[in-house]
Amino acid sequence: MEKKLELIAAISIFIFLELLILFFIFSAFVGLFDSIKLKMIRKKSGNTSTMEPCVNCGHQIARNADRCPSCGSDFGGMYGVLNSTFGCILMICGLSPLALLLVVQILEIFKEW
Repeated sequence: MEKKLELIAAISIFIFLELLILFFIFSAFVGLFDSIKLKMIRKKSGNTSTMEPCVNCGHQIARNADRCPSCGSDFGGMYGVLNSTFGCILMICGLSPLALLLVVQILEIFKEW
């Protein structure tokens, strides 16, 4: 009985980790497609400037700014790794093998059971 409880606990932990990693991989794909879409829109409109208007006051600020110098609006670091095409690809390539490794571990635990 104790062995079954340990097995269930181990499987639960592996499944939780797998879901967490898959969530990050999904987020990276969403960020990748969003980044590509944004680059295509900017290229189509001819806007290749590194400046954009603040969403609150309209003052021109850098795209990677964390805070507007005019009104002080905090953008909360929304221009992080997921806004970078390279960062998204790197995140996907780094987490995919880990996800596959966890799937293999879960399957090995099921074989033992």
